[in-house]
Amino acid sequence: MTSSRARCGGLHLNGFAVEESVLPRCTDLSALDAIGRRLICTLRAFCGSQDASPAIGDAERLRLRCIADALVAHYFGLSVDDFAHVLAECDFAASALTDEFASTLNAKGFWRVDRDKDPELRQTVLAYVAFWDLKAGGVEAFFAQNDGAGWMIPERLRLADYGLGRDERALVAQPVASRLVDTDVAV
Repeated sequence: MTSSRARCGGLHLNGFAVEESVLPRCTDLSALDAIGRRLICTLRAFCGSQDASPAIGDAERLRLRCIADALVAHYFGLSVDDFAHVLAECDFAASALTDEFASTLNAKGFWRVDRDKDPELRQTVLAYVAFWDLKAGGVEAFFAQNDGAGWMIPERLRLADYGLGRDERALVAQPVASRLVDTDVAV
């Protein structure tokens, strides 16, 4: 199937192209709306509720982006294998991603996201772990975790448990949450 962007001949999109497009299987996007508000709003008043606060810290922003990625994949009806295919090659060690080696990978692949970080710290890998968790327990359980705070970045992560990792580090649980620097400031 050709993407809608590729079928757009100018500044408009014909109705037949929209009808043939894959659309998410969801009628309630309130969770994504709440995440989006926390990511883009800098003042509590604009976050949508009194309980929500802007996601200013790097770790919290990463956590929310991973949750959003997992939700979008779920709403589009992806399986764990489908999402793994989308995120293929994201689990190479940063040291392996030399220019020479990277030239052999998909030039448009998501392996480029956070390529300078260890795999367990990359948004793509953590989004896959979040999606795995969402699929294992369902959306309600995914958001009910941690006293209603929802999915959290794991303290430790063994990539091999998720079929990820391309070196011996993947076989050992690596610290994750403690390595993420959070720059939260009071709002």
